[in-house]
Amino acid sequence: MTSHAADAVLFLGHGSRSQAGVQDFMEFTDEVQKRVVRGLACANRGQDDVIFAKGFLELSQPDVAAALRHCCAQGSQRIFLVPVFLFAAGHMKKDIPELVEQTRPSLGQARVHLLPEAGVDPCFAKAAADRLHEAGFCGDNGAVLLVGRGNRDACAQADFERLAQLVRKQSRACVLKTGYLAGSGVDWRQALDALVQTGVTQVYLQPYLWFHGRLTHNMPRWVSDWQASHPAHWNLQIHIGEPLGAHPVLIKCVAKRVLDAVRGAV
Repeated sequence: MTSHAADAVLFLGHGSRSQAGVQDFMEFTDEVQKRVVRGLACANRGQDDVIFAKGFLELSQPDVAAALRHCCAQGSQRIFLVPVFLFAAGHMKKDIPELVEQTRPSLGQARVHLLPEAGVDPCFAKAAADRLHEAGFCGDNGAVLLVGRGNRDACAQADFERLAQLVRKQSRACVLKTGYLAGSGVDWRQALDALVQTGVTQVYLQPYLWFHGRLTHNMPRWVSDWQASHPAHWNLQIHIGEPLGAHPVLIKCVAKRVLDAVRGAV
């Protein structure tokens, strides 16, 4: 063992083929880590008492198992697994718990505490509303289309709708619809079709995604393809917002969740 840390904080990202997406995750968790370290110092716990690590569910390395074993090799007896995921769909409910269970025999006496996903949190609604405003939306100059990654989980989709209502209030949007890039919910193009039928001339498309990646990279092309297939709406202006990213409110929110978990664990 290289140290005798009692606790480990392991940030878990989805993983991406996009280097920009991986870099976004790294930068976000770096900032969260800095805030957690400051919080531990205020509680008279030094940084040496807690180690920090990062891992990915898929597409990037290290994977969950390797990251967990790394924490154990550092002497950690309690591992706080912090999923950087927005909603509790298949990954949170099935994939991550199964991977943790499969890895458990190689973790010795270490206990793994899986923290919850972001969920329906006003902090995340504020971050999305701020991204909308940065894209030029001011409440009465168009309609909003909040676009999620998508899944097949009815509970996660219901949470997304609840989150969307918080975004509507935070952004003061008169018209806001939701759509998905994948999964069983309403396809974002169908939601856009419904919006233009109301006669709006500007749509602010806000991706409810945490980081850049293949989806954000392709979105301008997909929007262009949609417009090419709808020549009757040639005058429709579509503005695309940035993903949530390392918004200061989210850094503070996630850091608080980590600190609360570390301080409150038995």
